[in-house]
Amino acid sequence: MNAIRRNIPILLLIGSLLLGCGDDLSSEDHLNNANNFIKESQYEEAIIELKNALMKDDSNAQARATLGTIYFDQALYADADKELTRALSAGMDPTVVVPVLAQVLVVLGELDRLEALSADGLDAESRSTLLAAKGISRLYQQEIEEAGELIDAASESEAMSNYAKVAAARLSMVRGNPEEARKQLQQVFKDDDEYAAAWILLGDIERSQGDSKKAHHAYSKAIKYTNNRFEPLLNRAMVRIDMGKFADAESDLKRLEWEYKTAKTHPGVQFARGLVYINAKKVDEATEAMQKASEYSQNYPESLYYLAAIHADKGRSDKALSLVNEYLIMKPENAAGSKLAARLELGKKNFQSAERLLLPVVAENKDDVEALNLLANARLGQGKTDSGIDLLARISELQPKSNDAKARLGAAYLANGDEEQGIKILRGILKQSPTYDNADTLIVMYHLGQNDVPKAIQAAGEYTKRNPTAKSYVLLARTHLVNGDKDQAKAAFEKAQEQKPGDPVSGISLAEYALADKDYNAARAYYQQILEHNPAHMETRMRVAATYAMEGKDEEMLASLDETLAAYPRAMEPRLVKARYFIARGEMEKAIPLFEALSEEQREHPDALETIATFELATNRFNQAVGTISRLIDKKPNIADYHFMKSRAYAGLGEQQKMSAELNRCLELSPEHFGAKVATARLALLSDDNKVFEDKLNDLKKVAPQSSEVIQLEVAYASKSGDNTRATKLLEGLFEREPTTSNVIALASLRQSSGDMDGAIAQLETWVDANPADVTARAKLSEVYGSNNQVDEVMRQCREILKLEPDNIVALNNLAWYLLKRDPKESLQFAQRAVALAPDSSAVLDTLALAQLENNNLDEARKNIDRALTAAPKSPDIRFHEAKIRAAEGDKSGAMVAVSSLLNRDESFAEQEEAEAFLESLKSQ
Repeated sequence: MNAIRRNIPILLLIGSLLLGCGDDLSSEDHLNNANNFIKESQYEEAIIELKNALMKDDSNAQARATLGTIYFDQALYADADKELTRALSAGMDPTVVVPVLAQVLVVLGELDRLEALSADGLDAESRSTLLAAKGISRLYQQEIEEAGELIDAASESEAMSNYAKVAAARLSMVRGNPEEARKQLQQVFKDDDEYAAAWILLGDIERSQGDSKKAHHAYSKAIKYTNNRFEPLLNRAMVRIDMGKFADAESDLKRLEWEYKTAKTHPGVQFARGLVYINAKKVDEATEAMQKASEYSQNYPESLYYLAAIHADKGRSDKALSLVNEYLIMKPENAAGSKLAARLELGKKNFQSAERLLLPVVAENKDDVEALNLLANARLGQGKTDSGIDLLARISELQPKSNDAKARLGAAYLANGDEEQGIKILRGILKQSPTYDNADTLIVMYHLGQNDVPKAIQAAGEYTKRNPTAKSYVLLARTHLVNGDKDQAKAAFEKAQEQKPGDPVSGISLAEYALADKDYNAARAYYQQILEHNPAHMETRMRVAATYAMEGKDEEMLASLDETLAAYPRAMEPRLVKARYFIARGEMEKAIPLFEALSEEQREHPDALETIATFELATNRFNQAVGTISRLIDKKPNIADYHFMKSRAYAGLGEQQKMSAELNRCLELSPEHFGAKVATARLALLSDDNKVFEDKLNDLKKVAPQSSEVIQLEVAYASKSGDNTRATKLLEGLFEREPTTSNVIALASLRQSSGDMDGAIAQLETWVDANPADVTARAKLSEVYGSNNQVDEVMRQCREILKLEPDNIVALNNLAWYLLKRDPKESLQFAQRAVALAPDSSAVLDTLALAQLENNNLDEARKNIDRALTAAPKSPDIRFHEAKIRAAEGDKSGAMVAVSSLLNRDESFAEQEEAEAFLESLKSQ
């Protein structure tokens, strides 16, 4: 029967459409149909009928009131408000409308409108509901006294509504009297044991009292007895989370989202979902959900706490501290929030701030071990050793069976210089628990810290006898390494492998022995043994790839990384290693897809940010680099290299002040940072601050007199001072010691700038003869030939370059240029190849346009010269070439105007003489 009834409205609708929507039912008929559907709990069909009723008669107040009530039951409060308000305006009996509208306005927070609702025309029961709603609104505003007066007035009504009775119980709860609240609710249940609001409040009371089982029962009753299940479903989901029943909580949340279209965006649902995601370790989803809930932090302040905890786990301490401090403003006495904030402050070495946060927590609960441990750390960090030790002793008393507590106390005594007491406590632990590793480790590390290596070796040996494990033998190996005994250390590492085959620490250490002997296969064998037992050990996988790189086997290295990605498609490390490899080789386009494959969370990892910033610096994307490095510094503010990277980005942007500030910060963090010292000296040279430069240079020469960077600074200073002889001598010495491409080019460039073209050419020719595959040197030689008007040699070098690099754009473009007159057809071929590789380059488009002009293809020449001008509208050379094409098109007067305009400029340009001759030729025609 239900299935047939559900199809009735659809059949009616189809019939109406066939008949042009002209049914014979009146507004009242539709209202009656709606009421029948409501009796059958078929609310969607009822809504359709009510809307039809209002289409027939917009003034049908009863239909509006009924529709508003259904919307209220479905938690569509804004729609309910609209319909109920219009019903009241249309003259509907206020006794029917006002009680429901008052409850709607409470939910919507429309408290001013609620205050304005009149009690005129209401019966006693409806009046009590209105007064109770106004009282509840006062409770929400923390106006307890005023709320009490209103709810008491509602209670005095001769016909007190159940809503008012529940409001009175809520008031008792707020006043701190849960037992009275329970009694009041029992009176409601006597009258109506299916009144859902009473069950919801009872659930709230039981939950506040820590009885999750009873709360769950109460909310389940409310769900059973109400059409508006939103609040009890959400509350039951939260109780199920409290009880650790996350699958059941997920079921409630899914039901909410299925039954109520507003549920997915509701902050309470988002908060509950966030907790479910946290339990499932779905960090990204949890972050997103808590972020949405935190937009309503006044109602869900704990969302700030959980967000802070998530950011803290991700190492984003500044963000975490900001969020937890915001939470503590709202919940200043919350112990968990205070402890989280204190832990973050300790991480920043803000020991006094941590202590201030913890003192109220410990005062409230003197046995809070977590708080006591944090407070002990805060005091020890401030040098309040005795106080810190007292706290650790207190923890040890509270946890007499805790070896960790005793070990922390022993470590504190050792840190305070009381070796006798510290060792006594730690040995006492070992007497009771011989396998407790931390005690042995603390003893060994203490002796190493005191530079008492024999005692450390002795303690480590005792450790291995008492507890022969991989961990104990690794510690013994390290004591031998400190003692300089590599053979004994290796033997201990081998023992560790015997105890635990595939142990990563000892396996990696043994591999390093093999690498020191350049025995790459042996090293890989150790790594492979680790991976057999720990296939997901990413560090070892990266080390395997590194061995191939050390051997110069790039293809095998890339294959190893690809094998890791095939096994672990979401892994970050192999992608970053590949990206760094391609960046180092200048193959920037191959790095981009690797970055794009990273997840949003991975892209914010410090290693990823550093690699992305390196890419951005290498590709001159300096603005982007500033943003990336800023995020990196937010995560790790005290890393000198990051500030140095940022200084390079500012240098690229020409922002010297900001560059200088970052260099200064870098040197504050690492006073001997060589790169920053060189950059600071270079900046002084550029700023003509010779005294500062000389001081910086002298400092660098003391540290690294033979460094190529230091010598290059000397060369630059000598050249700037006009002492080319000294500059040349310095570069010759550098080149003799370090015969590299960059040095030979620097020396040739110096000879070139001094007018010694023959010397520059001879230098480069000798180098190229010895290094025929050096494309960079050939490109420089080609340039010097061009400066010396040796066109045939320029073209010869370009052809040699193309044999080595067929897609070398500069060589293609230069050949096309020099062949314009000699061989226009071949020129066009080279130009077309260049444009295919660099379709947006103004220089390449310009050359192609001229090649097309020489081949009498004026239409294509016009298209490409226009594209070149769009890319570089201020280039005088391209504008001159456009005038030549214009003349070829027959517009000689236009060409003359264009060339005249160019020649009348104050600035000269490369082809000025040719332009002058061209203008004269046009005039003579």
